[in-house]
Amino acid sequence: MPPSTRDVIQELRDELKDANTALNKARGERDRFENLNEQLQKLLSAANNTIADQRAELVEVREERERHKEEVLQAKEDYEALLASQETWIEKYTEIQDQYDGLVSRYSSSISTPPSSNSPLSSPLPDRSKLSRSSSKKNLREHRETHEHRENREHREHREHREHRDRDRRDDRGRGRDRPEKEKREVKESKAQKAEKERLSKRFGSHANSEEKRPPTSARRNSVVDTKRSSHSRSTSTNPNNRYTVQHLHAQPLVTTQHGYSHPNVPRTPNPLSSPTRAYSSGGSTAYDDEGHEDGNYHAYPISRS
Repeated sequence: MPPSTRDVIQELRDELKDANTALNKARGERDRFENLNEQLQKLLSAANNTIADQRAELVEVREERERHKEEVLQAKEDYEALLASQETWIEKYTEIQDQYDGLVSRYSSSISTPPSSNSPLSSPLPDRSKLSRSSSKKNLREHRETHEHRENREHREHREHREHRDRDRRDDRGRGRDRPEKEKREVKESKAQKAEKERLSKRFGSHANSEEKRPPTSARRNSVVDTKRSSHSRSTSTNPNNRYTVQHLHAQPLVTTQHGYSHPNVPRTPNPLSSPTRAYSSGGSTAYDDEGHEDGNYHAYPISRS
């Protein structure tokens, strides 16, 4: 039995639906692959950028390596030049050392030998072998070590001086901050002392004035001693027998001083000429004047010379 038209139409509709479903699936797959393609493109661009950066860094590193190679070559050339100059200076040092040793030996020989008619400058220099290069290098190394030690010592002294100066500045700043408080405290103490002094002066006014007017004991004692000493000097200057006093001045003993008074270390010697007879009188004066020698000190007995 042949199919009817309705059945054919239904079959065609079913086929169309299946075709639309397949088309929608294909479109979904296409969108998914497009998204994956975009992500891969982004990753590829980032990788390309990284590769470009690394290539640029590689170029810079290569340039820096070439520059360092040139610096190394220049440093080697400088080192070779320094070695050559060092050899030159060592040779000069050896030559100067030989000349110095020759002059020293020549000077020693000229001193040891007696002078002759010929000039010592005409005598030949003594032969001396040159110093070895090892000894010259040793001397140069010792000189370099001494120079480095001196530089280290100067650097250490400069650092200590700078630290000491900084410490002094910090101390000065600390004292500057404490100065206002100290001045306030001193002003307060001075005011308190002034008030206490005024209170005591009002309370003990008359007694304090009498004490202030009275001279101290030491001043009175010193005034008495000064008076005695001045009178003794006047009597000594006016004494006619002053020449005997000057003549026997070295025979006087030491004099000690206690409480402002002078007294000898030996006992008093009685004056044998203190009798009323006054022996050795001549021209109304005596050979031994009591007034000129009564000062508490020992005096040798003057002998008159005829």
